[in-house]
Amino acid sequence: MKVWLIKLEEQVPMDESYRPYRMGMLADALVDRGYHVTRWCSDLNHLSGEYRFNKDTVIRLDDNQSFEFLNSGVKLTKAVSVLRLLDNLLLAWKFKKYALASEKPDLIVCAMPTLSLAKKSAEISQYFDIPLVIDARDYWPDIFENELIGLKKELVKPIVYLMRKSLFKACGVASSLVGITPFYRQHLLNYSGRLVSGLDKVFPLGFDA
Repeated sequence: MKVWLIKLEEQVPMDESYRPYRMGMLADALVDRGYHVTRWCSDLNHLSGEYRFNKDTVIRLDDNQSFEFLNSGVKLTKAVSVLRLLDNLLLAWKFKKYALASEKPDLIVCAMPTLSLAKKSAEISQYFDIPLVIDARDYWPDIFENELIGLKKELVKPIVYLMRKSLFKACGVASSLVGITPFYRQHLLNYSGRLVSGLDKVFPLGFDA
């Protein structure tokens, strides 16, 4: 069974002082069960702020795990900025481009955020006719309207509108909606247009001791 795990920012085994986060632990669990895992990641190490390879790069860690590093060409200086939105859009575009040319997986698991990658994951799952899991880690995009005030809130409305369209698409296609708490799972369900099913689960954040 071939599983794609999609999350831009997490550390990977090639990084210095690596420890597995949510996708890393899921990848290890799947590999231990004999599945083949492909992790789609940003080439940018979000902890160091430096590129890992300075280009799109494929790394095969072992027989059952490989990494697709995507490089947007955008150097981020702030965690929240217009450049980060541009970086997310470019990486989502590259993901779809390379994904369509790749061997068909059996399952896609995509973290939310980002909204652009969640939408592209939905499009790829429809193209290949395979199940999609959306895993909510944050309250995007609603948090932007809830937290901002004044002019900033008005300026961000068009972006939030497009983000909501992306999340409606992703949740409407997904076979399974997962959250780190019941609140986040319900957040995805609110965008799905359906009631909770047996495939919609809550998996709290954990750590590898």
